[in-house]
Amino acid sequence: MYNIRAYNSNFSFASMDVKVDEELANMTSGVYTFCAHETLYHNIDQLISRDGKSRYLQLYFYDGEAEISQRSSWKNVDRRIIQKLTHILASNLYVRTFKHLSDLGPLDNYRVTLNASVELDQRVYNKSTTSEAVVIWVEGNDNITAYKRSIIVYGRSNYSTEIQPHFGCYDPLLYPLFFPNGESGWHPKIPRYGVAIDEIHSDNEDNDEGSEGRSTISMREYYCYKFQIRSNDNVILMGGRLFQQFAVDTYIKIETTRLIFVEKNQTKIRADLYQGVVDCFNVGEAQLSRVGQRVMLPASFIGGPRDMRRRFMDAMALVQDDGRPDIFLTMTCNPKWKEIKDELLPGQ
Repeated sequence: MYNIRAYNSNFSFASMDVKVDEELANMTSGVYTFCAHETLYHNIDQLISRDGKSRYLQLYFYDGEAEISQRSSWKNVDRRIIQKLTHILASNLYVRTFKHLSDLGPLDNYRVTLNASVELDQRVYNKSTTSEAVVIWVEGNDNITAYKRSIIVYGRSNYSTEIQPHFGCYDPLLYPLFFPNGESGWHPKIPRYGVAIDEIHSDNEDNDEGSEGRSTISMREYYCYKFQIRSNDNVILMGGRLFQQFAVDTYIKIETTRLIFVEKNQTKIRADLYQGVVDCFNVGEAQLSRVGQRVMLPASFIGGPRDMRRRFMDAMALVQDDGRPDIFLTMTCNPKWKEIKDELLPGQ
């Protein structure tokens, strides 16, 4: 589908805020490339539109032809495809929940608690007596820490809520075409094969990279599995331009969780780096007030200054041992070569 990103945004429950390289995105020839700059944010808006123009999750409060007409008003979308996608997503757990909300009356008077764990089946409707949150996505069942890992959507608000990358509802809310049933994406409590759910008892919300020993699946391992090429159909790999966006989004998620882990474990990291004093001397830092306040990236962080310096020194060691390279080889290829086309799936 040529315009698949527009259709996914049409049915997405949340918005994506990112600076895209417009020169690459608007290319009329060559290979399409999705290139994101700076930080990527995913925000979920309030339930009631501020300006009367419904978008994202607000479109799910329409029924039948009204919903299809609203979605078909977008540019570069086909009404027939909108109708098919509406029918396919009718069984989505989030769609069904929002459709049910539209029957409850004024949304300001209700608070809805949705369990965003793997089951996605626990929902509690409570009458609200104050201006409380209308919708809450809760990670897990522990009431003590529920509000620490939840998405709160207000009926009327001037602010949107950011969806954190470690929430299991991140993927189904943002990529409904890849997760049409509303199935959960990665979350910190996915057990490894042979590990029972009961064995994963830690409730540390910083555990975004599956660091509970070897009992849980890390984010990188999970998405390596999702991106694996298999003999059966993989809807994600068939996503074309949306797959490129999803891959970039995934990379940013993984790097973000690693940076958060590094930031929250500076005590251990600085112990190995002599409190950063050596680094400050190397860069000529003269302000003592700034010494020790930096976030140190260890050499294990790919792309960090220590990692790049180590790789450079390894490369120079090869030159020192084997001498300068004699020739630099490059090659080009034709994407229409039979050897390349034979490896592509139908439609790719």
